[in-house]
Amino acid sequence: MTSKKRNISPADIIRLKGIAFWYWEYMRRNPLYIRYCDVIKRYDDYFKSIGVYDFMQSKEFLEEISEYVSTHEDSEI
Repeated sequence: MTSKKRNISPADIIRLKGIAFWYWEYMRRNPLYIRYCDVIKRYDDYFKSIGVYDFMQSKEFLEEISEYVSTHEDSEI
């Protein structure tokens, strides 16, 4: 019987960590990513300012929006 545990060499782990670091570094300096993060922060601030942010983080909101999307017809466009 074989073990389901995979043997990953230390060299592969180091290589993957290096790739992950440089990808993160690239994204951190990418102007489009920076703009994307700023837009998300602005939306968060807006929803907090009108008092709906906490509700939007709830399970009830997820269920409500999921139901709305699942019943939405594309023909309305």
